[in-house]
Amino acid sequence: MEAQITNSSLIENQNPFALLQSISFLINTNINANKGKSLNDPLFEEIYSLYSKLFMYSNISCSTLIISLIYMDKLIQTDAITVDNTNFPYVITGLMFIAGKYNDDCFDGNNYSKILGVDIHELVQIEFQLINLLNYSLYVDSDLYNLYSSNLSKLYSQQ
Repeated sequence: MEAQITNSSLIENQNPFALLQSISFLINTNINANKGKSLNDPLFEEIYSLYSKLFMYSNISCSTLIISLIYMDKLIQTDAITVDNTNFPYVITGLMFIAGKYNDDCFDGNNYSKILGVDIHELVQIEFQLINLLNYSLYVDSDLYNLYSSNLSKLYSQQ
């Protein structure tokens, strides 16, 4: 059985909403393909708002947020999906749902589906599509996790 990844010391001592801000910034940068976008960008605000709602109402850990970002990067790096301003709510919500199940044993999708505005059956379809795009590879090595955690902490300290 694989060990659950827990919050590293870099993340444990931060406000979780600082972590959400850093993750939202990275995703916004990826969507806009323009590193000059600011934290006042309307799309950044939408991404941050979605992450905040999902975090507050889903009982997931900060480590699960990082794992969902790692999953998103896997999808983007393999060209399995293009995350854009029309599909980001589905991709983010689906990946957080998957990461929450995998890392935190949070299996209740009702809050996820309410926040996304879809019924639970549609959320399950999104989940299956994303797991398929990830080639059923959900394990995250602790070294990779620690790299992401460290980079997010550095990004936050630069903002």
